[in-house]
Amino acid sequence: MDWPQEEEMALGNIQPISFYNYFYFPDHFEEYIKESLLQENLSEKEITTWEKAYLLLIKKSLIISQGNRFVSKNPPSIFRIPQLLKMFPNAKFVYIYRNPYSVLSSFNPFMKQVIHGVGFQNVEDSKFDPQLYNLFKTALVKYEKDKNLIPKNNLVEIKYEDFKQNPLGTIEGIYSQFHLQDFSGFKPKLEEYINSQKHQKSGGHHIPENLVTFVQNNLSDYMNENGYDLNP
Repeated sequence: MDWPQEEEMALGNIQPISFYNYFYFPDHFEEYIKESLLQENLSEKEITTWEKAYLLLIKKSLIISQGNRFVSKNPPSIFRIPQLLKMFPNAKFVYIYRNPYSVLSSFNPFMKQVIHGVGFQNVEDSKFDPQLYNLFKTALVKYEKDKNLIPKNNLVEIKYEDFKQNPLGTIEGIYSQFHLQDFSGFKPKLEEYINSQKHQKSGGHHIPENLVTFVQNNLSDYMNENGYDLNP
């Protein structure tokens, strides 16, 4: 837990329900979506077991880190907002969205590398690409539906491109809205870190034709609403 990683991997190590099981068995992609993300066909006992395991993981993390706030960065949580609110009614949510061309042109190659390294099955691009593209769309739809369950003051939505231009001001805004501890004591360390990262550049990724077709056919409204060009 010293690493800024997603707890989904740890959850999959202490109980059987984890979306990241698809790393090992990509042929069962759709099954893992229904089971671990949408929680279809799960019994109450299975759901309770997952919740207890997650709570145990959080408690252990806080003890090990000697902290008093669990900060989670776990993309599968986009699908679990109702469940998380049931477990933690006053949970705070930070939702960062980004141009789908940037997200998917980076996400797809990364997922393929992971599966190539640890998977027990091979999957063809012609099958894998549409699956990931549709998963992204499903996540957007699910979030737009479930975000209304979150109390207004407990949700911050951030456009990645804006955050990149003003990371310090954006984080200060999060602290202010959530009424976290005094930001001024944290600000110098954060400024130092941001300055150390100024020379970092995002790697350029090839945008395949099938991604362009998918975005134009499925995400045109989303692109327009958020000020993204429909053409890459």
